Amino acid sequence: MPERHIFSKSLSFSPPQIATNALIFPSAGTILLAPSPTNILWNFEKITDDFDGTNLMITKISVHIAETTNEVSIVTNNIYNFLGQVPWFVPENLWGGNTNYVLKFEVVNSSSLTNSRTFWDNEFTIIPEPLGIWIMIVLGVLFIKPDMLLINHKSLFSKKENHS
Repeated sequence: MPERHIFSKSLSFSPPQIATNALIFPSAGTILLAPSPTNILWNFEKITDDFDGTNLMITKISVHIAETTNEVSIVTNNIYNFLGQVPWFVPENLWGGNTNYVLKFEVVNSSSLTNSRTFWDNEFTIIPEPLGIWIMIVLGVLFIKPDMLLINHKSLFSKKENHS
């Protein structure tokens, strides 16, 4: 009789754990510029599972308004935890006012158990990127009719001529 082998896969019965200090950047009080690129950084060793260790999938990193918990942006979906960072282009529509934001991580293990953590201790704000303000000013000036500038220029000279 042939020898039979029974293979069993151990399954995790507890969801992944996300430590409160897993998020490195943005840290509390960080001011991000928008629109502008940055990186979201985390300590992958602080996002673990009994069975999978740090070999987990971050299914979503999202941005929320701290005061209301409303989701306002998605940083990324479905990346490996062990990467420890992901690039994010801070969208222009998030700056303005005194809004504080927080990040939320959603994680899944190989047993399809999920967990999430909102990093309440890492509130950050977003302000307009200074170069962006200057670009808006320059574009505003370019949209002024050139003949209006010429008329104003001529009227200044005509006033000076009348006084002499």
